[in-house]
Amino acid sequence: MSKDIELPVRRQNYRLVIPHSEEQEAFAPIIGYAEEPIVPLDKACTPLIPIIFNILHYVSIALEHTPDNPSD
Repeated sequence: MSKDIELPVRRQNYRLVIPHSEEQEAFAPIIGYAEEPIVPLDKACTPLIPIIFNILHYVSIALEHTPDNPSD
């Protein structure tokens, strides 16, 4: 019975299970993200407005629940 449970998980996460995949480009690290400027959440989400319905509403909720001076 454990084989039945383990097999679907392996199929679902095959990229994590098969270390020598033919698609090695898919495993490349994200390079250059540290050079991106840090911007406010609403400005960062503005390009997503046509893609994600009502995103500015979610942004406002997130900002309401975020302290002005977060702890480290």
